[in-house]
Amino acid sequence: MSLQRRMTDKTSRCGLSLLFLVGSLLLPMARPLFSQGVDRATFNAVQQPSRPMTVDGTDTAKARWLAKPVLESRLLDDMEDLSSWRQHSRRGYAAPSELIGTMTLTDQRCRDGGHSIRLQSPTKLDRPGPEPGRPFGLTTAQRVFDREDWSDFNRISFWVYPDLPGFHSISFLVQLRNEGEIKLPGPGRLGMNFLNLENQQWNHIVWEIPDLPRDQVTGIEFQYRLQGHENGATDVVTFDIDQLELQRVEADYFEGWGVAPNRIAYCHSGYRTNSPKVALMQATDPRQFELVDVFSGRVVLEKTVDPTESRVGRFSVFDFSEFLQPGKYLIRSGDRSTQPFAIDDDVWVSTLWKSVNYFYCQRCGDAIEGIHDVCHEDWRGLHGDQSIVINGGWHDAGDLCQGLKNSCDAIVAMLTLAEQLRLHESNSELADRLIEEARWGLRYVLKNNFGDGHRVAWATHDYWTNGTLGDADDVTAKARNGPRENFTAAWAEVTGYRVFQDQDPQFAAVCLEAAQADWEFAAEVIQKEGGRSLADLSGIGQTTPLDLASIGTLASVELYRATGESQYAKLAVELADTVIDCQCRAYLDGLNIPLAGFFNESPRKQQIYQSHHRGHAHVPIMAMQTLCETFGDHANWIRWYSCVAYYAEYLKAIATYTAPYQVLPAALYRDDDHLQIPQPPPRGRFAGYAGPTRNSFRRQVLAGHDMGGGYYLRRFPVWFMIRGHFGVLLTKTKALTTAARLRDDQQALELAERQLQWIVGGNPFARSTMYGEGHDYVPHYSAMSGQIVGSLPVGIETLLDHDQPYWSVHNHMNSKETWVYPVTQWMFVLSDLLARQNAGDNEQKSLTLNATLSQQGNQVEIKVTVPNRDSHGLSMRADNIALEGKPTMIEESNGDSHQMTWRGTVQSIDAPWIAVVTSDRNVTFRKEILGSPSGSP
Repeated sequence: MSLQRRMTDKTSRCGLSLLFLVGSLLLPMARPLFSQGVDRATFNAVQQPSRPMTVDGTDTAKARWLAKPVLESRLLDDMEDLSSWRQHSRRGYAAPSELIGTMTLTDQRCRDGGHSIRLQSPTKLDRPGPEPGRPFGLTTAQRVFDREDWSDFNRISFWVYPDLPGFHSISFLVQLRNEGEIKLPGPGRLGMNFLNLENQQWNHIVWEIPDLPRDQVTGIEFQYRLQGHENGATDVVTFDIDQLELQRVEADYFEGWGVAPNRIAYCHSGYRTNSPKVALMQATDPRQFELVDVFSGRVVLEKTVDPTESRVGRFSVFDFSEFLQPGKYLIRSGDRSTQPFAIDDDVWVSTLWKSVNYFYCQRCGDAIEGIHDVCHEDWRGLHGDQSIVINGGWHDAGDLCQGLKNSCDAIVAMLTLAEQLRLHESNSELADRLIEEARWGLRYVLKNNFGDGHRVAWATHDYWTNGTLGDADDVTAKARNGPRENFTAAWAEVTGYRVFQDQDPQFAAVCLEAAQADWEFAAEVIQKEGGRSLADLSGIGQTTPLDLASIGTLASVELYRATGESQYAKLAVELADTVIDCQCRAYLDGLNIPLAGFFNESPRKQQIYQSHHRGHAHVPIMAMQTLCETFGDHANWIRWYSCVAYYAEYLKAIATYTAPYQVLPAALYRDDDHLQIPQPPPRGRFAGYAGPTRNSFRRQVLAGHDMGGGYYLRRFPVWFMIRGHFGVLLTKTKALTTAARLRDDQQALELAERQLQWIVGGNPFARSTMYGEGHDYVPHYSAMSGQIVGSLPVGIETLLDHDQPYWSVHNHMNSKETWVYPVTQWMFVLSDLLARQNAGDNEQKSLTLNATLSQQGNQVEIKVTVPNRDSHGLSMRADNIALEGKPTMIEESNGDSHQMTWRGTVQSIDAPWIAVVTSDRNVTFRKEILGSPSGSP
């Protein structure tokens, strides 16, 4: 069917099976639209998972903090009078307000003496605050100080008793005010610490502050944000606070590339049998380490290592990759040792169970035991005079927001992972749970659709509501017709079709029909705005040309795979040209090492593609990989393949700048990138939060590694209020594993696994950052749902304008905030690792041949020795090489093989080149020869 015909029919098609998902949720009432043969019971049939996972709390950083010896203390306030206390309140985050609630002395309960300070507040006001979807307001009890110097102390301690009947999770903020050179609260939300409290009992809170400026302290604030309440819970909250004191302890290590003193940085989850196995310690002298069998106590490996000098420090690198025996082990060096860990091929499986548990606990619109009841039945998307109730899917982060992009990525990650797990009977239960959870997400994506291309792309929500439509606590979000959103939805829906077509054909048909309609809406906008030439898609749908072309390619190829219809292939190929035109395919001038392969935002190449929060590095690479696997005979195949290869080699090159961690840096920046910040700079959204400034941007760029030519490599992004790098790091990791599968690149897979190890203990702080996985994990900012097993935070951040890891004890958005996006990317990466493991010896993509290269100037000669059984039907495809006719073939003297020689001319010596020998019978059987500036493969 032609695109024009589809455009004509699309609204009526949406009026059949797609919009039955909305049904009575359209206001004013829409037609009850059901496809023939599909009933609501079939569609809604979702087996409920078991209750949320829990941890006992003994292996957490919080337990360790409470157990620390106090070396010195000073009582700040015993809460026996109010003379040094002030109360203040705000409507929303910033609007001044008359006092909300009360601050009093109470003798009802206290830890010591006769009284405590009581802060009481309603849970909501008569109307929400000025920031849509954000809390009604906040009320604060502040202990005032006269510019005191607290530099001799490094911890604050107090007790708090919350009394909030009916609440599942309790969030409470303590923040420090300082008026010295660096003011608090300050940049990157310094000075703030959000707490999850246990209800109706005394909570002992200790807060280490060695990294905070505290030379002129003017106050400590205890703050409650009015975030509503669930039905049946109290509408008035009470917090009793007592025994405020300063303390001095042996503080946690919080910043730097060096490993925390007396600790070993290692992967708490363990190591796969054939994967790199590396642990690190800080070192100045040669050091011995032992690998000890936990059950027998026997030393199974012993080594002495010399210190390793790198760009980020001096380390003892404990490399035991050669040890392959599965079991339980620990590393011992001197009087230091690790906790036990496994060596086994299934070490990552527990993190996957925890990941799907995390998504279950983040469900919106469902009752989750111990977390929340059915929620947000009064949350609506608006489009003209219609509205849709948009609860469903998953809460996005530590608040209760909902985003289409993150939901769709999660759906695809779960389903592709489930496809790999299904290949192993032992993992079938996990596969079923992933499919079940993905169906929950698909129902939200299908429901959030007005049938004409409009859907809610993002909806902010940060409080509990009463579920009743039409009253003051309702939250609404406007729908929009964006091509990126519709391509993204189509990608998730067609993936649903692929996975469900055997087990639930009716649901699969609904998914495919929705995917086709959404693709058409997106294609219509592109054709209208971009015309026949798709080289410049700037300004369409509030996205970059690279992002839009990448997701458009990916959705189009998957729809072609599902239907075989040529219109999808045609658009995919056209959009792929835009993706490739965004890539830097020549070496940058003036750098101290040759670098190419990274992306720009658009084909104009005016701005390097940089992400500071949610990265999308995986999407163009997935798009090119899918094209290569789908259209093996296409004339552009080598362009797609080279796009993947050049980006993967770029990632490998920049990873050396964080050795021995090998964590992937964020991006290249130019020394004039700060000029993109408008003047005057935008203000921070909330009081005390710094917005972006040109000076800070430039300082951050210059703190990166000077690469020459006016370029700097930042290990972490340039960022301001929103910090934490997992959403950037893991998308690069997914790009790397995608490239590794296409190229049969074991080195890339090993580098990708180092990124996972960084997240669960192989970092300078020697801590796991996944809640409930490994050891010493800190609380995450999860104000509304509490601590969730499997949660990943936004990620490790930097302090001020520095470019080195910073992981303090302070718990606040965004760095410590729980977020679905890194958990999604975690599953994405592991689906590729599992796919490679599943392939084993059954998927031999590399031809059994040896290749040698000689290059003089721009003249290249590639000699390939190939067994006779493989010598027929071979051809070479090359990028940046003009091949000279057919290869010559000479039979080797042993008679068992032939030597084939190709000659060609490098078209640009200022750019990488690649040649791929492929089998005409099966393009997946191939051998790659990658050129470098020196001419060596």
